[in-house]
Amino acid sequence: MTDWLPIEDEMLLECGRAGGQYLESLSKSDLAALSREEWLVFLQCVVGRLHEVRPDYDRKLEAAFEAEDPFGLSPIR
Repeated sequence: MTDWLPIEDEMLLECGRAGGQYLESLSKSDLAALSREEWLVFLQCVVGRLHEVRPDYDRKLEAAFEAEDPFGLSPIR
């Protein structure tokens, strides 16, 4: 299992909210009760939001790691 950083957990929760909003619009909370099409839209909501917010979180992570670098090295690109 991957060890997630707190900022990554924050990002995942934000993406999960997008899926939750979709479920609320369906008035459903049981994932097993979703049709194939509803499940697909749910996943599109979550993963789509990930693609929207990921660049911002990547910048936050990069800034945090650069601030912790004891050698002052430039990030590898």
